Amino acid sequence: MDLLPIPDSWYVLNTSEKIKNGSIHVHQLAGKDIVVYRTQSGVVKVCEPFCMHLGAHLGYLGKIEGENIRCKFHNYCYDAEGICIENNRGPARNPKLRLKYYPSVEQNGRIYCYYSALNQEPTWNIPFIDEEMWTPIVYKTMHLDSHPQETAENSVDISHFEAVHNYQNIELIKPLEIDGHVLRVSYAADKLVFNKPLRFFFDIAVYGLGVSIVETRVPKLSLELREYILNQPLGDRKLDILLGVSLKIPAPNMAKFLSPVFKSVLERSYAWLTSLYIHQFFYEVNMDHKIWMYKKYIPNPIAGPDDKSILAYRKWCKRFYPHLVNGEGKENAS
Repeated sequence: MDLLPIPDSWYVLNTSEKIKNGSIHVHQLAGKDIVVYRTQSGVVKVCEPFCMHLGAHLGYLGKIEGENIRCKFHNYCYDAEGICIENNRGPARNPKLRLKYYPSVEQNGRIYCYYSALNQEPTWNIPFIDEEMWTPIVYKTMHLDSHPQETAENSVDISHFEAVHNYQNIELIKPLEIDGHVLRVSYAADKLVFNKPLRFFFDIAVYGLGVSIVETRVPKLSLELREYILNQPLGDRKLDILLGVSLKIPAPNMAKFLSPVFKSVLERSYAWLTSLYIHQFFYEVNMDHKIWMYKKYIPNPIAGPDDKSILAYRKWCKRFYPHLVNGEGKENAS
């Protein structure tokens, strides 16, 4: 399958709760190991995996000491800026021995890293999401052979909602809107639930090619959901998608009239519904799994009558390949 290289974007690495103070973790991103660690004060750092002295892997031979990381091969120690401040003979600051740190951010209980093929600094950030009065997010990871651009394309592929996901009477509520690195679109559609049609409303926001958030409303059930599709390209057509689900708890102006006991029961009930719905969400996304696994990327497709948004999406995607000409796979001369 012909695919583009890994696009420049923010990608999720892990949830905050899994990276404890003083711990070191190895992750894959774009075909390479990276090291994610948290200092003793709680700061998350993302760096290249190899000690600059003789190349020991810090993911397996590293140790957190306060705000620093030490290589246990020869006791070389690096500070928060990545500069070597100590060797096997003691303190010895050496700026020539410097770890490379990658742009990273910890936000909304998730840790993101910015990938750039040309090692450029990010020019945009993932917005903070107001998660107050929403249930704690329940996550589930999907492993597949695909590419971030392919999976995110589903957000604008209106025809596939009927063909693959069995939605009917699909209506474009707000046409595709592009604002720099952000793409937004809104739909409404019917789906049979226990043999009864329900109207679903979807507000989709795609931030780069790593983060998609879907706000789903089902008015007949007085239900609002938030679904997260977070890409982590491992490399060599290997992609992990961290799927997350959260349900909106009744508005604060209603909750303030509830007794503490009833409010606690209500929150636990919604949390329980969230833990159930993650399996349904995984099932829905998994319906695309075989398509993503075996489809071929066609860079210049002959567009069908409903493919206008797909063409606009692909044009938008080119901005995430600054090292390519027109995003079509030819290297820049520079």
